[in-house]
Parts: sequence; C-alpha cells; structure tokens
Amino acid sequence: MPKGLFAEIEHHLRLVQTRIGKTLGDADDPLLLSVRSGGKFSMPGMMETYAA
Repeated sequence: MPKGLFAEIEHHLRLVQTRIGKTLGDADDPLLLSVRSGGKFSMPGMMETYAA
C-alpha cells in the first residue's frame, strides 16, 4: 500500500459523510458505498469481494 493512501482514503470518506449526512457503520441509517475498479480495460478476477 503506498505511503499516505490510508490517510487520503479517510480524508475523502469524511468529506462524503459530511456532504451526504450519513456515517459509515451507523446502525440506524448507514452510509452505503460501492467501491469499483477504475481500470481502463476489464480484468476479470482483479478485484476481490469481501463482506464487512
């Protein structure tokens, strides 16, 4: 993982939470996100799927 990536993800997640007014992990009204590959070409099997 590149240095600083986790901090950048946290920063942008906070921005999304503020703009939408929901929080990731909230028990009553959670923020739901879909994370998708940004690959220029389809590469089957490149992204693993995990349930939190």
